[in-house]
Amino acid sequence: MSSVEFETERIEAQARDWFMLQQERSLTDDERVQFTAWLESDQQHSQSYQLLENIWQGLGEVDLDVSQSENTESSASLIDRCSSFLSGLLSPVFAAPKYAGAAFATVLLVSMLWFSGMTPDYPQEYQSTIGELQTLALDDGTTVTLGADSQLEFESFDNRRMVRLIKGQAFFDVAKDPQKPFYVDAGKAGVMVVGTRFEVYKQLGRVKVSVEEGIVKVAPSVTADFTAGKVKTVTAGERVSATNQSLGSVEDIDQNSVSPWREGRLVYRDAVLSDVVFDINRYRQSKIVLGSDSLKKLKVTTSLSVDQTDSVVTMLEQSLPVVAHQETKDRILILPKSSLL
Repeated sequence: MSSVEFETERIEAQARDWFMLQQERSLTDDERVQFTAWLESDQQHSQSYQLLENIWQGLGEVDLDVSQSENTESSASLIDRCSSFLSGLLSPVFAAPKYAGAAFATVLLVSMLWFSGMTPDYPQEYQSTIGELQTLALDDGTTVTLGADSQLEFESFDNRRMVRLIKGQAFFDVAKDPQKPFYVDAGKAGVMVVGTRFEVYKQLGRVKVSVEEGIVKVAPSVTADFTAGKVKTVTAGERVSATNQSLGSVEDIDQNSVSPWREGRLVYRDAVLSDVVFDINRYRQSKIVLGSDSLKKLKVTTSLSVDQTDSVVTMLEQSLPVVAHQETKDRILILPKSSLL
């Protein structure tokens, strides 16, 4: 395959990913910015995406009720009508050789799904409650430990597996399949692996990816080119964070304690208070709220069981210059001690 053909296929794959994502749900604000930037960065991007939209919208105009096809006309007749319609729709496209392969593949796929009465499977959805951990066995053999108050979706395609981490954290023990890479879409970061063990955590506007075993590639988004320069390679005992589609430096961590929460422990080493509060609130019905921005960067080092989060407020008062007020049964306000003077 020539470099031009490879680049064309890569763009077509990106267009399909963006199109499929927008058929499933609305884009987040960050995703909308990424999508717009992708469309505007290259004319071939917008042309590839427009092709998919034309096919999809055009099929909606074909008045065919596949559920009643046995009473109205044969499947062969339906396919003939589909072919005639698509030929007219795509004749300008097929005239451009560089798009012919993409057009044919798209027509074939959409036609098969549409006229067989089949639609793509909905994602498998998983959600944990406050304080709950779940162990998930995905269809591909991958095991996922879903953290407290977390949510994800999983889909398996012919050429890839895709998880969308909507909120919270998850630890992945990925079943190896070189023919179907495993992707995690965490909004501000995208992860690609073949088979390995790692954690992804969405926390306060950033994403942390920590690797226990193997190698993962982390990009600013799941639609990025995972062979490009902005991609970070993260190995066992390393972590990288992403904010606003920008990756930080890879840092060393203890690979034997990547996700202590899986064993029922919360461990913080020189962590900022805002991160600690965000994390602990995923295990508490009564939420802790910081009443001053000056408290966010206070450093905390502690270790506790997930069953001991009720003692956190007392611990904070004893170790930091703060005071707690139980405003309601569901809200505890933390203030600087100096504010009471």
